[in-house]
Amino acid sequence: MPRKFELTWFAPRKCWKKKRKGQVHYLGQGRCSGKSDLRGYQAALEEWNQLEQKLEREEQGTLVVQAGTERNESAQRMRQLHESARDGADELERRGQRMNRDYPIVAMGGDIGLPEDDPEYPTRENIESTEFGRLGLAAVADMTEEEAEGLESPQIGTLIDEFVAFHFQRADAKQIAQSTALQYQTSMGAFKAWCEQKKLVTVADLRPKCFAAYQIDMLKRIGNGSKQRTVRDRLLKAKQFAAWLYKHEHFKEMPRTVGSDYASVKQDRPAPKHWEISELRKIWELATDELRLYMLLGLNCGYTLADMGTLQHEHVDFEKGVIQRTRHKTSIPQVHKLWPETIELLKKRKTKAADDVLLRSRRGDVLWQDGRTDTYVSILFRDQVIEAGINRDGRSFRHLRSTGANLIEQANPEHPHLSSQYLAHGEGGVKKHYTLPAFGPMFRALDGLREELGLGGIE
Repeated sequence: MPRKFELTWFAPRKCWKKKRKGQVHYLGQGRCSGKSDLRGYQAALEEWNQLEQKLEREEQGTLVVQAGTERNESAQRMRQLHESARDGADELERRGQRMNRDYPIVAMGGDIGLPEDDPEYPTRENIESTEFGRLGLAAVADMTEEEAEGLESPQIGTLIDEFVAFHFQRADAKQIAQSTALQYQTSMGAFKAWCEQKKLVTVADLRPKCFAAYQIDMLKRIGNGSKQRTVRDRLLKAKQFAAWLYKHEHFKEMPRTVGSDYASVKQDRPAPKHWEISELRKIWELATDELRLYMLLGLNCGYTLADMGTLQHEHVDFEKGVIQRTRHKTSIPQVHKLWPETIELLKKRKTKAADDVLLRSRRGDVLWQDGRTDTYVSILFRDQVIEAGINRDGRSFRHLRSTGANLIEQANPEHPHLSSQYLAHGEGGVKKHYTLPAFGPMFRALDGLREELGLGGIE
């Protein structure tokens, strides 16, 4: 069990609980045998993480509505006028029907005296004597067609939440990666914040010029330190959102400002970063067995934190000394021959339960969950780099992957496909539909990589 519980055990119901903003949520009911039940705790924790995300999305939608109401008093007034005018029309129709029934000659244009003493008779004076009548007449006189359209227009924040939720559903159906759904959430969160800053509340406020203004604002951020890739992704998601609004008939036509070049952002030439072998050896000498295992998986298999966090017991064949799986991000088959040091530390640090993930941190936490990686390994590696007196120069744990690929590429120039195979990148063209990859040359390349690194045995 983890040393520090995020949830609290609630013995009367034999479940876990979590208090949030004054409300208690009971989790894992019927799935926990006791406080020491690790699988029951993990199920309850996963349930809480999903519930918390749902609550936060609902609160964000509520905040957008409240902020829009505070910042758009005229829209609120027009809404009241619109409702009052509608009520007034219903009341006038009711009075008219009563007049036709009680005063048929008057209704036909006869000469009988008008029943002006009847308080129900719909003269302008007794219409104006009521609140709904005054507001109704004002609405008829003042409300434009554009304002009436805006009153019925849905909230931008609500539609953004629906758009993001749709892509999380695609991720759940294995149509896109979970990380891709998170990119939609991040990019659309930036667009939502921009709309709030510009006081855009409803879809009726979202005119074509707004998308043009958003594009300009995003491009300006490149000069202020934002990465081109980040800006491009935000513009691409905004473009897809506009198309989604048009598809669902929130737009009468696709904004012309959102053209084919809307998300065209010039990218800098790739400048891969790598660790020097001498630097890796310094880090290795100071590292604990736990960090050494993470480094070995990063170099031996080209693994990221997400790759390590999704590693299962069934993926590892200790007798043959290989890891065979499909990469979680690309679904590309990958097979890596394990070095003796990697096998030894995997046996030493693997979890005991066969249905659990293969690796957990020293604290007992998972390394990857719901599309997010734990920062534990990254911080552990960073601190070791600092202790070794090495300048990081923008490099981190994930650059172990690029370092391994670069060393394989440089040592095997006659086999350029080996680095792609090491990284589990897909084959181009139609070849992938007819052939299976051969991993023999890859195994020999990994043996050469181990010799070149010279990290030494495990103490």
